[in-house]
Amino acid sequence: MPWCTAAATPFLSLILNNVDFTFAPILRGSSTAGSLWVSLHTGALSAGSDQTTNEVPATGGYARLEVARNSGSPLWTVTGNVANPAAILAWSELTAGASSATHAAIGTAATGAGVVIVSGALNNPIPIQAGVTPRLGTGTAFTLPTS
Repeated sequence: MPWCTAAATPFLSLILNNVDFTFAPILRGSSTAGSLWVSLHTGALSAGSDQTTNEVPATGGYARLEVARNSGSPLWTVTGNVANPAAILAWSELTAGASSATHAAIGTAATGAGVVIVSGALNNPIPIQAGVTPRLGTGTAFTLPTS
């Protein structure tokens, strides 16, 4: 079920940046904000996907990237139903691999079948191979479906 357009910005801001939900003051950011985890995927994710669906193999140094939920210095720019990294997100240089990341997701777990909050197709595939440092630029869009 898609989100109401008016609720998309405050929802994404609450979940990604730990900012109070503006339309319902009872939904406040957490005093212990925690982190979310960005994962790279070799194919699209659907409504039933978890973070392991089509995920780049955890070889050659690839692991999900931790991103803190921080209202004081938000790491996500949220406009409407779209969230973009506020700065480049960079993984460690890979030492092996033989695939390409075509999608990325923001989820709840460092490893295993975490819940996918939002995902998106990459503008340009990222080669997953030795010598490559995967990066997501500020133009990478994570779109929450709306009605």
